[in-house]
Amino acid sequence: MNNQSIYIICIVAFLLVMIGIGLKARKKVTDASSYITGGRAIGVLVGAGMFAATFLSSSSIIGYVGYLYGTGWPGFSSILGTVVSLFIVGRFLVGKIREQGENGEETIPDFFEDRYYSKAVRGFSALFIAGLYVIFMAVETMGMGKTLSAFLGWDYSFSVILASIVTIAYIFLGGLLAVAVNDTICAFLGIGGIIITTFMVIGKLGGLTSMNNQLAEIDSNLIYMFRGDGALAFVISNAAVWGIGNSSHPAFLGQAYGSKSKKDIMKSLAWSSVIVFLFYNAAMLLGVGARVMMPTLPDPDFAFPMLVQEILPPWGAGILIAAVLSLVISTTDTVLLTAGTAIGNDFIVKTLGKEVSEKERLKITRGSVVVVGILGVILALINPSQVLIFQMLNFGAAGAVFFVPIVFGLYWRRATKEGGLVSMVGGLIAYIVWFLLGSPFGLHAVIIGTIVSVVLMIVVSLNTPEPPKEVIEQFFGDKTKIMRTNNSNSEVY
Repeated sequence: MNNQSIYIICIVAFLLVMIGIGLKARKKVTDASSYITGGRAIGVLVGAGMFAATFLSSSSIIGYVGYLYGTGWPGFSSILGTVVSLFIVGRFLVGKIREQGENGEETIPDFFEDRYYSKAVRGFSALFIAGLYVIFMAVETMGMGKTLSAFLGWDYSFSVILASIVTIAYIFLGGLLAVAVNDTICAFLGIGGIIITTFMVIGKLGGLTSMNNQLAEIDSNLIYMFRGDGALAFVISNAAVWGIGNSSHPAFLGQAYGSKSKKDIMKSLAWSSVIVFLFYNAAMLLGVGARVMMPTLPDPDFAFPMLVQEILPPWGAGILIAAVLSLVISTTDTVLLTAGTAIGNDFIVKTLGKEVSEKERLKITRGSVVVVGILGVILALINPSQVLIFQMLNFGAAGAVFFVPIVFGLYWRRATKEGGLVSMVGGLIAYIVWFLLGSPFGLHAVIIGTIVSVVLMIVVSLNTPEPPKEVIEQFFGDKTKIMRTNNSNSEVY
């Protein structure tokens, strides 16, 4: 049996497992709420796997190893933003967001409507999430296709369609619970395999010292973590992009609503932080090791696929290839579910005020998941290069739009609906303008967008009426369970 046949067997087996997970999770989906939140039954272990796998997209694996292949040790600074974001999310955000789940919240747009007592804020956030994640979905779909193409030599279009059909199917069936279980398997299988591979690479190169010496012979600039003018500014900007952007993504924060309790979600975040830290350190070593072992690759994105096939026996490589594909899918599934929920549940049902039963709400949400998935496939097939340009624009946009309204909404009593909406819109406009200007002074657009959002939030909120007492009680009261009333007193713009 040749190597490609072994790889195919491993990948097909994994895809069949995914469908099985969806079918099993489907039995526990009884209504829209259980589909969106997993019945709030996700424990510490599964929650940790889900959070970690969501962080690790195609850019984290193929892209990050390729990035380190090209930059050497200076590229390590890109991990700092991830560390910052995990600290922000774990210390300040997910616990408070999960508390609001006791009031009936299921999604981040639910949070925005409750906190800013306005369907306009919900509607804007839902539409922005949908637009943001349709593009994100396309990029991750491209990642799935490139992974299969790189390892198996399959046609890119066929690879995209096959992986997408399986991903859409199991999310359609099982919702958040299917996502959580699949992501947990992906996280531990994929990251475990990558760590084992890392030790094998270091061993083959004679240890870390020997690897660095060989790297210096290729290019001495590759071994210095900080070197050159603007290095510190680059590190700070990079940390801000990832720190603010990652900690604001609804696909990540919204998973808190599926946890059994605030205590469980905090433990899950702590463990997932350890998992992510181990992964990124292993990826750094793999990137550097690949540069030493294969210094003349035509495309850095080939570094990881080529390294795996070079260092592992066929069955080991096959299992790791399936694990890597699973990690790519683990981000795609969360993005797809979040976008579909934003369109179907948060905009069509709750913003437009369509009166439907729970079964109808479930059908609309599932249908929206399929629509988003198909749009992602179409974009990935028609014009991949154009999708990547838009992804560059929207990557930090979530931070510019959501970071301030979330943080101020949780920690500042005086934040008003007007302040919330204006800070979202103003942050987005500032982000786009600064991005189109070419990020003057080397400042990333997310930094400018966030600053503008903060100023607008404070100025507008202080010059508009205070939030209603019931909103203050819900978010800053004694934390007793307050039954959600669907914001019957909310003003609709």
